[in-house]
Amino acid sequence: MAVAFDADSANGSPGVEFTTTAGGTWTHAPAGTARSVSVRICGRGGTPAEADITGVTYGGVALSKPAVGFAQDTVTEIGAVWQYHLGASIPTGSQTVVITVAGSPGSTAFRAHATTHTASADTQVIDSDLVQENAANPSVNLDNASSLECTALIALFSGASPGSVAPGASYTEEEEVSLGGGIRTWSWARLTSNSTSNPVQANYVYAIDDTAMIAMLITEVGGAGGQPARKRAGGVPFMAQQRGVW
Repeated sequence: MAVAFDADSANGSPGVEFTTTAGGTWTHAPAGTARSVSVRICGRGGTPAEADITGVTYGGVALSKPAVGFAQDTVTEIGAVWQYHLGASIPTGSQTVVITVAGSPGSTAFRAHATTHTASADTQVIDSDLVQENAANPSVNLDNASSLECTALIALFSGASPGSVAPGASYTEEEEVSLGGGIRTWSWARLTSNSTSNPVQANYVYAIDDTAMIAMLITEVGGAGGQPARKRAGGVPFMAQQRGVW
């Protein structure tokens, strides 16, 4: 049994935002036995910082950020995205998702999705990457050197207007939110079918605009180790430096 999509939920009705920990708390109900829990958060406005979100728990168990867990656009149309994952010791049944927001966050507001997957073993993030600041058709290539059966998840803030933003053809969009009177967009997407390709592309399609996009590649624990650190001096992700998107 490979990693398989189970359920997706968000902090309230479509488009509802939150500004405090209380607002970032809701119940997620898996359809099966969750072996992967991923939480992706989008923020907008203000002066976003990675420290705006201080932690995420699922049923009281802390999720961890992968090596690349935050991206932001800081000029003109401002926004940010965060991602977290839990692949072991996952409590069963419906559980409470809690996103802890800093006391005085730089971001103006947030919205988040929790996504569970089933599997036959614990799961892990084997790669993660980002695109930030102005970009057209933002795309990252997630490393799957061992050709494992994987799924991928993306979160996006874009300065492009809703309806002009679309995930790549291999992805299913979970939600698209109109911001700022219909001139900016939040979007969440997941790989529609598992992939054994190397690399696995995570991408959106739109004309050049402000961008903060983050993606992670998830597989079962068992044939290859976890994600290598792959950092250069200063903590900048190696892949992001190569592509010149930091």
